Amino acid sequence: MVYNRHHKDEEGSLDDLVGLHELKRYLRNGVWAILKNPEKAQKYKLTIPNGLLLYGPLGCGKTAVAKKFAAECRMNYAIINAQDIASTLIHGTQRLVRQLFTQAALYAPIILIFDEIETMVPNRNNPDNVKVAEDTNAFLSELNTCAERGIFVVDTTNRPQFMDSAILRSGRFDKKVYVPLPDEETRTNIFRCYLHGRPLSERIDYQQVSRLTASGYISSDIRQICDEVASRAFCEDAIITQELIEQVIRDGGPSVSKNELRTYEEARKYLEPAAKYSPYINQIGFR
Repeated sequence: MVYNRHHKDEEGSLDDLVGLHELKRYLRNGVWAILKNPEKAQKYKLTIPNGLLLYGPLGCGKTAVAKKFAAECRMNYAIINAQDIASTLIHGTQRLVRQLFTQAALYAPIILIFDEIETMVPNRNNPDNVKVAEDTNAFLSELNTCAERGIFVVDTTNRPQFMDSAILRSGRFDKKVYVPLPDEETRTNIFRCYLHGRPLSERIDYQQVSRLTASGYISSDIRQICDEVASRAFCEDAIITQELIEQVIRDGGPSVSKNELRTYEEARKYLEPAAKYSPYINQIGFR
């Protein structure tokens, strides 16, 4: 069995995430409001979207968005990885995909989170992917009807260029959101979050350390910096100072290079045509 039911016993909500205001509004008004008001939705002939695609650099919290949304709504959810639907049998993956969605419908409303979706629906135009074309077709077929079964699909990827283009058409993923690197305000809040409660100097300049991590730093980079700072202070039995934080930043480096950022921006122009002409304000981080 590839599907595991997860009850929403954990606490949390979308408010635990910094930024992403438009995405939060979309999830609350365009998904949860419809699910909890079925009669009103029927009156307006509305159903939940078939799916949401979150793409962007690794480590910026794409999966966390889906999990926090599920927690806020007290919905069941399941995180699906490529190995969960992999099979060496002929048509085995297709059967597992159908089984997954059939079982999910029994626990609707439910969120299915497909992590690294590009590994499950690779581009069929690539000669190396000919053998998985039927598997991709099976997945796309299930996506066409998941909304009417109370299944909300959230896909995450940090390599959108490797996905099959058919998955992007309207009716499969009705919303595509670029989850970018955290901006200066978000980085400041992330530092505050991960340094909170530790033995700190009273002279920590959060805006300064945010500026020092302006280029290529993701949320998980900042968490690692804070953990390393705490570890060094622990070994010296000292408090955490501004100088120590800046030293740790200098000793490390960002996860995302300028070349990688350019790749994401190009993908964004392809997936979200409006991004060519207007700024996209969504940012993400953790409080």
